[in-house]
Amino acid sequence: MESIFDSLGQCIYDTFTHKGYLIKWKLVSPFCKKWSGNRDADMSRVSEMIDYYNNGGYIPKIIHLAEIHNEGMVCYDGNHRKEVFNAVCDDELTCIVDVIFKASSISVYNAFNNINKSVQLPSIYVDDILTNGIKDAIINLVRNYEEKYKPFVSTSSRCNSPQFNRDNFTDNIHNIYKSLNGVVSIKEIGDLLEKLNFEYSQGRMCRPHSLYRPQVINKCKKYGMWLFIDKNIPFEHIQQLILPNGFMVSPTPTPTPTPTPTPTPTPMISPTTTSMPELIPMTD
Repeated sequence: MESIFDSLGQCIYDTFTHKGYLIKWKLVSPFCKKWSGNRDADMSRVSEMIDYYNNGGYIPKIIHLAEIHNEGMVCYDGNHRKEVFNAVCDDELTCIVDVIFKASSISVYNAFNNINKSVQLPSIYVDDILTNGIKDAIINLVRNYEEKYKPFVSTSSRCNSPQFNRDNFTDNIHNIYKSLNGVVSIKEIGDLLEKLNFEYSQGRMCRPHSLYRPQVINKCKKYGMWLFIDKNIPFEHIQQLILPNGFMVSPTPTPTPTPTPTPTPTPMISPTTTSMPELIPMTD
């Protein structure tokens, strides 16, 4: 793969682990896919970036790639920019591509963390205990809310209620799942969220509606979305809904001790009594 990049662009630096190229994006794009350790690109944010770029805004033209044995060539930093560059369809767009050839997963994690020290990545992407199935279920649950309640979605991690941010919501669900020790499925958590949404709409389990700003209540009423009336979903409210419905919240319930069987007493055996045979008198 390194020889291909050498032929496609101009090498502008070569360090011990990284190699940088000045190269036309259209030549690099076919090689790139999202790294498995990355979240999906936020397409609403991509749309904002495209509009900004098309109106003369500056977007850094640098992409970080890595060649990983079991994944191939992946983009581990710059996936939003990658989507923007693909969308603008500029054949002359030239960018700097930083590549780690023959990289290990650890070296890519380290490189990503060094670049993004000030960027908070949702915790599911760095939780090695979660299976891919659980991660996908959390992502799909959040995505369903994004699609169903688009007027509430915010690209800001510090959005005001009743808005919600995708990454914050992802962390919220992940924390709820972990707090329940993984014994309540993501589907069941989704059902609980719907029940909690109804409770909030009735003024239960949250503050009285009169204590919120009128515009917050009006928006919640208009779209039927109340979950983020207080920004985050408290785990305690999920707990209150779980217990009456009989969900098991302990991953290792205390086993009921098996009673020790009471030994059956051995009956006493009486000695066998030998009877003398009956004597029959003899007759003369």
